[in-house]
Amino acid sequence: MDYLHYTALDFALDEHFQKWILCPDEETDSFWDTWQLQHPEKRNELEEARQTIHALQFKTDLLLEEQRHRMLQNILSSIQKKELILPIVKEEKKLTWYTNWKHIAAGLLIGTFAVSSISYWYLNQQVSYATKYGEIRRITLPDQTKVTLNAHSTLHFERNWQSDKPREVWLEGEAFFEVTKKTPHDPAARFQVHTDDLTVEVMGTKFNVNQHEHQTAVSLNEGKIQLKLETAKPSKDILMVPGEMVKFSETNQKIEKITIQAENQSSWTKNFWVLTNTSLAEIAKRIETTYGYEVSITNEQLLSESITGVLPTRNIKNLLDVLSTTYNVKIQITNNRITISK
Repeated sequence: MDYLHYTALDFALDEHFQKWILCPDEETDSFWDTWQLQHPEKRNELEEARQTIHALQFKTDLLLEEQRHRMLQNILSSIQKKELILPIVKEEKKLTWYTNWKHIAAGLLIGTFAVSSISYWYLNQQVSYATKYGEIRRITLPDQTKVTLNAHSTLHFERNWQSDKPREVWLEGEAFFEVTKKTPHDPAARFQVHTDDLTVEVMGTKFNVNQHEHQTAVSLNEGKIQLKLETAKPSKDILMVPGEMVKFSETNQKIEKITIQAENQSSWTKNFWVLTNTSLAEIAKRIETTYGYEVSITNEQLLSESITGVLPTRNIKNLLDVLSTTYNVKIQITNNRITISK
């Protein structure tokens, strides 16, 4: 297949490309990873096609929402154009102008009530996105902020963002944010990410939030953010600048602020992990969180061994192959369990 002249829409409609995005395997990974490297000029089309495919992966209830939304738009359009559809009346039952008017008035009243009800229902719904183990999803928020949602994570927000209030989202898991900037005096300039432990408040920046097991880690790539640690005792605000990471544990109330290579913390968005003196025990924990496997390390000495380098994360097999070679260990997968041994 000659993909060189494909548009984003062509890629989105291509079954082989769809399979790679939705149900990747060794064959599709090998083909498309190689093809991307050979044709970097098609990167934008591929990314647009990827987002298009993910955008169509709504659950049934969300599809019904979209159907209702289209119905609402049709009703509004009809009223704006004054195109009322009146009931069909047989010729032998001639209606007076008064009776006709009553039907028209009733139709207008019902139509107006329907529009109001559907509008209120639709605009006050929450939008939720959830990823499965091993899945990364890219989302565009109502203000065009870009969010990359990591595996086994959930993001939700109100559909109707008010122009006079901060933009707010709630996160469970991990996500990377590229926030759309607004003018400082705009009431909606503030962008807030809420986790169980804290609130990240920004005005336009790039940052990573990782929230798991009552601990949240925030790393800043660009701009400035302020952390509001509501669950800290006493509550505390922390200002961050690029290249910093703040970890907060609600369980032990420990706050840690360190200098890092922020790009390494968000490297998962590009399907690899950049590791710096990372222990095998920590890698095992990441595998459990990202892929949903239970990881067992039979040799205690292996737990503290560390690695510095890059691990591919597009699929679990490639990751384990590299890990096995790097550590010179045996790795066995049985059902949902991974066993690492010498």
